[in-house]
Amino acid sequence: MKKRNSRNETITKIYEKTNRLIKGIDDVRREIDSSVHSEKLLQAEMDAISIKKLLQTALPLPKGDTALKKTDASEENQAIMIVDDEEMILQVTCLIISKMGLRPLAFSSSVKALEYYSKHHEKVSLIILDMIMPEMNGRDLFLSMKAINPLIKGILLSGWVDTDTTDEINTLGLSGILHKPIEKVVLEESILQALES
Repeated sequence: MKKRNSRNETITKIYEKTNRLIKGIDDVRREIDSSVHSEKLLQAEMDAISIKKLLQTALPLPKGDTALKKTDASEENQAIMIVDDEEMILQVTCLIISKMGLRPLAFSSSVKALEYYSKHHEKVSLIILDMIMPEMNGRDLFLSMKAINPLIKGILLSGWVDTDTTDEINTLGLSGILHKPIEKVVLEESILQALES
């Protein structure tokens, strides 16, 4: 009888330890899930803040604002090509360009943008490119377009660019590099400077 009780006690202890171990594993799993979820939420929140900032700054400015002045070039020659795989950034950038009185040409695919540019580069005054895109990055896209038209003007958009990358990009002949999130006034000024150069 004592052996049986001792055996039952041992089984009970093993069962309790196993349950604590399982609970500990579940707690760790929940903590990991929470951490991963928090990272995704943080990234989504940062994207939302960036888009909200652009949308807020895309509202019309008071009359007389110099950032809204038009350049002297003809409307035919004022197409601004925007290439970005983030749909919301693309839409907001197009809105800002339209409010400047310029004609945006939006592409979410770098390959399709290159196809269009190879056939119609004379209609494009400026190209605004995202640095990181799935099919072809902004650097390679710019170089491909520059092979078609050596006089191309371009602005590169990036969430993060280190000094070495900035130095390399500067040798490509881009009109500028803008760091995301981009404010409306900064984008407008960069576009006008690039068009007037």
